[in-house]
Amino acid sequence: MKTAILLGAGSSIPAGYPCTNTITNLVLSGKDVTRATNSSYYLGDNSNDQDGTTTLVNKMANKLYSEMKKHNEHYGMEQNPNYEEIAYLAAQGCEQWSGEIDNPVILAFISRLRVEMASEISELKNHSHKTCVDNVGNDDMLASLFEETRNYIADIVWRCLLHKPASLNHLSIVKYIFEKSELTSVSTLCHDNHLETFLRNEGIALADGFSESSEADIRYWNGSLYSDEGTSFLKLHGSIDWFELKPHLGDIYDYNVGLLARHLDSLRLKTSMGEWLDSRGRPLLLIGTFNKISEYSSGIFHDIHCCFRSTLREADLLFICGYSFGDKGINNEIVDWICGDRKRRLTVIHPDKQNLLSNARPAIRDNWNEWEKHDSVSVVTKLLEDVDVTDLSL
Repeated sequence: MKTAILLGAGSSIPAGYPCTNTITNLVLSGKDVTRATNSSYYLGDNSNDQDGTTTLVNKMANKLYSEMKKHNEHYGMEQNPNYEEIAYLAAQGCEQWSGEIDNPVILAFISRLRVEMASEISELKNHSHKTCVDNVGNDDMLASLFEETRNYIADIVWRCLLHKPASLNHLSIVKYIFEKSELTSVSTLCHDNHLETFLRNEGIALADGFSESSEADIRYWNGSLYSDEGTSFLKLHGSIDWFELKPHLGDIYDYNVGLLARHLDSLRLKTSMGEWLDSRGRPLLLIGTFNKISEYSSGIFHDIHCCFRSTLREADLLFICGYSFGDKGINNEIVDWICGDRKRRLTVIHPDKQNLLSNARPAIRDNWNEWEKHDSVSVVTKLLEDVDVTDLSL
């Protein structure tokens, strides 16, 4: 039987990484978050936030949270907004300003924010230190604040995931599936790298789209996701060790994505050839909700998601764990896959089926009963670390 695996961010919790609520609380509190002179946000003593930028950006994040909370309450949603939803609202503001989207409705929201944030922005603009709204005109200050809010959230997420995994024992069932099935692909929505670390430690070869290591321990993107020598390994939302790089003094035609074998925490990296590579300062992560759908068709993510669809089509069985069916783009792929062949089967590992379905988006929730009627879907009501080989039908 040909099998595909999809792991959501929840599958990284047993490895010691923070859950969505923990990261959201940090974004909202801003506790110990500091903006450094390189315009990156760090987790540490925020007493160095002398220019007030972090405080202002944190206020912006809380305003966006309040807007999303009102929306959820209006539609009777019980769950509180998370950092991805805050990032989505910030992305809408950025894209409206840049002209990437045309949404007349959001203009009223932006106009209201401009009034509500006017005094705080003005105070920051007049500060003697370098801030996030320096060197921009008055009309662009709110746009700069939208972009800075996206950076603030992305950097907090990145910093929270930099540590090594506390444990990899919960992934033993993944190894079992590898041994007992013909894998078409392993996909993950996690930004951390504990899954690929586990698989490579087990001697499992992966085709992840990057070349072998070159100078400065950098593996450059080459799109090789299909290989007889390794299973397609797809990080659908990016990774904490992916950076956009270009040679120093290069231009937009020279950009490439590099996977760094060691931690990069500056805007520049010196290669073994004595040359410099410039980085955009933060890793390539997809954060948000509906904004991700358009990003799936750009850059290296286009190749990755095409491979996801292609390898999913080859599979008869799909295992999902740690994913709450909240991503519209991923849900569309799952629905198309199940409905494409009556012989296909979906197995979901989740400790609470009712909670899973109540939080799933309509495309999944509304089709679930029909899938169960045709024996197309089943749920193993356990945590990933508690799943036994006898719980799986392979």
